[in-house]
Amino acid sequence: MKTQMTRNNNRVGGLVFIAIGALLFLSRFVDTGWLVLPVLAAGFLLAGIMTRQAGWFIPAGILGGISGGIFLIESANLVPKGADSEGGLFMLAFAAGWFSIVLLSKLFTSEPQWWAIIPGSIMALIGAAVLGVGLAGTTLEVLNYAWPLGLVAVGKRREGQESEVRSQKSEVRNSESDEVQH
Repeated sequence: MKTQMTRNNNRVGGLVFIAIGALLFLSRFVDTGWLVLPVLAAGFLLAGIMTRQAGWFIPAGILGGISGGIFLIESANLVPKGADSEGGLFMLAFAAGWFSIVLLSKLFTSEPQWWAIIPGSIMALIGAAVLGVGLAGTTLEVLNYAWPLGLVAVGKRREGQESEVRSQKSEVRNSESDEVQH
């Protein structure tokens, strides 16, 4: 068992050096800056799967979440550039990376990393709150134009009720004066 584990560690170490070397060589010809984080995440993921050790899934999940967040903001065009909701979208992707630590360690090891649910949940709540504020901000912008119309409607309704009360009082006075005359 120890020999198998040593072989896996040697293989993983070799693959890490190959991936880093290939990335550095490729960077001489093309812009590979955007590949650094996903390649590192994939390397850690592969190492975790091969060695069946949970520790590899922690950097894999974190770097994968950051890579996903960057991709969603820069390439996916899900939100307008510069929008407040970009931060919320990034935090949700980062939270997914933390949740992946739990999932991957549960699938490939005998030691699930349940603690990663805590930072993942906190980041998911922050991301949802930032996205919610973005939606709430849009809603407030719409309401900014609508509330004066609401005041006009309320004023018209109250004015209509007031004239109705005056006419009822007038009818009561008329009927009282009719009774007194008879």
